[in-house]
Amino acid sequence: MHPPPSRLRPWAECEAADEKKNEKAFELAAYALPDVILVFGQRLRRQPHVFGQRRTLGGEHYSGACRTRHNCRLGYDIENLTDPTVSSSYSGEVSTDRYGRKIPKHAHGTANLDRQTSSTKLIVEAVTALFDRIMNPKLLVRRIYLTANHVVPESEAAGQPETEQLDLFTDYAAEQEKRLREAADLEREKRMQHAMLKIQEKYGKNAILKGTNLQEGATTIQRNGQIGGHKA
Repeated sequence: MHPPPSRLRPWAECEAADEKKNEKAFELAAYALPDVILVFGQRLRRQPHVFGQRRTLGGEHYSGACRTRHNCRLGYDIENLTDPTVSSSYSGEVSTDRYGRKIPKHAHGTANLDRQTSSTKLIVEAVTALFDRIMNPKLLVRRIYLTANHVVPESEAAGQPETEQLDLFTDYAAEQEKRLREAADLEREKRMQHAMLKIQEKYGKNAILKGTNLQEGATTIQRNGQIGGHKA
């Protein structure tokens, strides 16, 4: 039985609307982001961390992909305003969390690297310096978020051209020797990273660790045994 003529037009309009919706979904699926980022986030469940412990946490988060910029966001704990011993020395800005509680305003900052690199040494140095710059050492931290921007595969980073502004006062011969030494050090570090990854792939993530992973406040060993933040 065919529908009455008065209902044919609404059906056609619905079909046309579905086609437009499918075209829009295809356009969104084909859209490529101009930049790639990596986000490392951790919420400290047991207890908020003090200055030295959260500094250790910052050095633990890194990845092997090349990147040039890092953003850091620190979420302070409610104890900073409920504990008189801590709140008495704090006079900064105050914000409200999702539960309506008063907490110190979060800290945020950016660190730029002068090159695309996957070097753990260079990345940890930059992130640690960023932590020292934006952190309030008197406050307790509950959340840590690190974002790596402009991330590219190492193979692509090697083929990108480098530009440099020359001047009349730099000894470029000495600068070239310095760069050669740095390149040799970074290549040695890369080989060590690859060896560590092979050991971890074969024997588990906790088969080989850094000294910082054993410091007070470090969470790498605990996180290596978790899936999605929960016990595996």
